[in-house]
Amino acid sequence: MDILLKLLGFALCAVMLILFVNQYRKEFALPISLCAGAVFFYFIAVQAGGIFKKVRALSDTVGVDILYIEILFKIIGIAYICEFASAVCRDCGQNAFGVKIDLAGKLMILSASLPVFSELIGIITKILP
Repeated sequence: MDILLKLLGFALCAVMLILFVNQYRKEFALPISLCAGAVFFYFIAVQAGGIFKKVRALSDTVGVDILYIEILFKIIGIAYICEFASAVCRDCGQNAFGVKIDLAGKLMILSASLPVFSELIGIITKILP
């Protein structure tokens, strides 16, 4: 909870700084926004590392194949990174490019999920006569 409050405080300070700078020097607002977004994303990624360790430990305890956990983390990572990149493009006024990043992310998620899909098809074909 403490880290969340720090992240929200950082985000609010960054937004206020960006709005202030945007009034006087518009050319500096975008680089500040990009840097603040990168710092924010870095701190979120650091926090996610701890979550990944806990989920891996849980999967070991339950006996779930680590391959499925890795695929799940890969899909979640692709979704978050693409959403972040798409939002940055939209902030820069490049909506069309943001949509292309969304599409690329969806295709990458589909590609990453193919091993699970093929395993599911194999299970279904074994069950059905």
